[in-house]
Amino acid sequence: PGFSTAAAVTDISGGGVGMDMVMTSVKKLGGQIITESKVGFGTSFKMILPKPKSVLILDSLFVTVSDKKFAIPQDEIDRVIHLDEKVKKNLRYANNKMFLKYEDDKLLPVIHIDEILGLNKVGKDKKDLKNVTSLIVLRHDETQCVVLINEILDVEEIVVKKLQHSLRDLEVFLGVTYGEGDDLY
Repeated sequence: PGFSTAAAVTDISGGGVGMDMVMTSVKKLGGQIITESKVGFGTSFKMILPKPKSVLILDSLFVTVSDKKFAIPQDEIDRVIHLDEKVKKNLRYANNKMFLKYEDDKLLPVIHIDEILGLNKVGKDKKDLKNVTSLIVLRHDETQCVVLINEILDVEEIVVKKLQHSLRDLEVFLGVTYGEGDDLY
C-alpha cells in the first residue's frame, strides 16, 4: 500500500491503492510481483503467476471431421493446406496407407481421425476424399503427420480441462472443452 509511480498524488490517483489490489490478487493466486526502480530510469514490474493445475488455455483451430467438432492446438499445427488437384497429386499410397509428399520430398503419414475414433461409416473407402477440404500438417517434437479435415470453422482461445482418470491413457486427446450448446469438442 502506498507504492506509486505517479509524479504527483491527487485525491483520485497516485496513492498506490490500485497497485495494492493487484498485489493482493496475485498473492491469492500464489504468484508474486518483483519491482525494480531506478531514479531517472523508471520502474519495471515482473509478474509471476503459477500455471493452473486443473485447466490449460490454448489457442486452437476448430475443425470438423465426420460431422464432429474438434479443437486442434495451434502450437501443434505446422501448416494448413487446401486440398486441390495439385495437393492430390502429392498423395501417395503404400500398403493401403496414405502419405503426403511434403517439403524436401518427405513422406508424412496421413492420419484418419474418423477411423481412429470409430466415426467412419461402414464401407467407407479410405481413399475417398470428396468431403475433405483441407489437410493439416501437425508436428509434435520431431514427429510430423497429416490429418484430413472436412471443414475449418474458427480460431479461438479455449480452456481445456484434464481428462478424467479413466481416460488419461488415451493418447489421442489432450483434454476436453465445452462449446456451444451441448456440443463437445
